[in-house]
Amino acid sequence: MSIKQKLENPYLNKFESIVNKSDRFSALPYYKRQDLVKKYAWAVPDENAIEKIVSYSPIVEIGAGSGYWAWLIEQAGGDIICYDKSPWDDSYSEVSKAEESAVNEHADRSLFLCWPPLCWPPLSTDMGSNALSHYEGDAVLYIGEGKGGCTANDEFHRKLEIDYNLEEVVDIPQWPSVYDSLYIYKR
Repeated sequence: MSIKQKLENPYLNKFESIVNKSDRFSALPYYKRQDLVKKYAWAVPDENAIEKIVSYSPIVEIGAGSGYWAWLIEQAGGDIICYDKSPWDDSYSEVSKAEESAVNEHADRSLFLCWPPLCWPPLSTDMGSNALSHYEGDAVLYIGEGKGGCTANDEFHRKLEIDYNLEEVVDIPQWPSVYDSLYIYKR
């Protein structure tokens, strides 16, 4: 059975329905995205990204939010532990309350960060760079935009450039005017 046959991924289904129905000048995707981000996650997961992330299992996720990506990773057979400063009451997966320093306990796991905040005060934080400062493992799986984009601060991107090598960039479904991907870094 392929990973596509195993995954239940309502976010991807809704994303495809919205984007496929909209013309390039429509505001519909923007308004629908706002609702879906609140329900699922900032980035849209697909089977290819989930399969790639699972290949780096076991994983520790910081800033897990709703736990939606973790839920898909678990469906695909991945081993993931999730943390967030403010876990959702109705998470898709188990998300424990913790600061970025929780990665200190998981040097044996790959670090997963999905859309570390930058642009939207009061969400603007050093969460991504703090997680990298505490992480002693070898692999970082980062979903967001590149340096200068709307995810993670400059310090985060600087630390990646200095301490890690970019191994691979995996395309993921993108909302209009969003340029996020899965970036895989290794020490």
